[in-house]
Amino acid sequence: MTRKKQVKINFSPKRVLDRVRSAVRPGFRGRNKRSENKAEILCIETNDRQMFFSLDEKGIKPCVEAIEQKQATIFTKEEYRIVHKRRLNARKANSVAIREVEQLVRIVLSKDKRTVFALPLDWINKASFDASSGLKVLDYLIAKHHPQDGSIIGFALENAEIGHPLLILYAMHTVEEVSKPQISVFSDDPSSILEQFALKNGIDANQSNTLILTAHDLLQAIRHCSYATYQKENDILGLPKSVAKKLVFVCSLAFCMASMTYAGSLWIRLKLYNQSTTINNHRIVTLSNQINQEVQSNTLGYAKAVSLDGRKELDRALSIWRPGATVKVDAQYRQSVFTLTFPVVMKTSNNVVTPNSIIPFSILKQITEITPPHQCHLAKYLYAGDTTNASAEFDCKNGVGPIARFRGN
Repeated sequence: MTRKKQVKINFSPKRVLDRVRSAVRPGFRGRNKRSENKAEILCIETNDRQMFFSLDEKGIKPCVEAIEQKQATIFTKEEYRIVHKRRLNARKANSVAIREVEQLVRIVLSKDKRTVFALPLDWINKASFDASSGLKVLDYLIAKHHPQDGSIIGFALENAEIGHPLLILYAMHTVEEVSKPQISVFSDDPSSILEQFALKNGIDANQSNTLILTAHDLLQAIRHCSYATYQKENDILGLPKSVAKKLVFVCSLAFCMASMTYAGSLWIRLKLYNQSTTINNHRIVTLSNQINQEVQSNTLGYAKAVSLDGRKELDRALSIWRPGATVKVDAQYRQSVFTLTFPVVMKTSNNVVTPNSIIPFSILKQITEITPPHQCHLAKYLYAGDTTNASAEFDCKNGVGPIARFRGN
């Protein structure tokens, strides 16, 4: 005997929504599986000028290809990092960011929901590419290397063609407070720039509190924080607005199709029901005609089958009757009632006739000794103590034939 395998279905609306988000935004859950050899694009903004570089393990080089509709990790003074004491949902985080920046923004939340990265909406709308948060990459590296308060953290990105590094420097006064970036493009004296930056931010620039990372470190961090992208559209349940509209349209279309399918199935069922009703009505008429023909061809037999059996009722009355009593018969086709009545002896006192207040023992004995006929039983005694008669009722069932339902009563 084979054992049936039970299949457990675990449906989670949140899981379905997350899968939709993952399809719309690759890398929404977990790390995106990219090729390790693929270069990343950086957008470096300084003095209101945007420069684009291709980042790989060896360093950076100017990006000569068009970056429209592509994704770039940005390093700009327009991006904000806001650390909150409590965990925030997307709506509260957006409100906090708007109060801090004082203009409309798009946000990216950290994994622990306590750090909000914000970028002005005007900046995003002007960009021809999808902007990924550079501050989130920096936040990941701070959590990884744990620099002490009052440190300088940044990147020295080598350019093999020029021979001088591109410096991106941040002053980390505390974990919660990180300065705006200072970007120096291919300086020939990076040590001097580092000292000036430390002096400007009141930090003692020494080896113990300075963390300068390479292109390799930045590349790995970007890949770890893959697609921390600022959305150009408003989110609806975590989905971009345009995608949400398409999803609503698809769901509506699916609902309409399901409704039409259900309505079609109801119409087919109604059609079949009407056909079945017509067939059954035809059968009823045919059967009724056959019965009428059968009754008309054998009238005497039908009359006998649906008539009372007088002989049987008389035999029942005789078996119930006792000397000195009367039997009243109420005969019906399905049930008959027999009433056996005894006159009670009267007493005379001072020439006044009064009923006997007690049933004589002889009458009571005769009633109790009666054996009810077949299919009959003693139903009740009738005696109130001030009447002139004592009665007993017997109810009898009459066996009915197969055509009894054609009788009127």
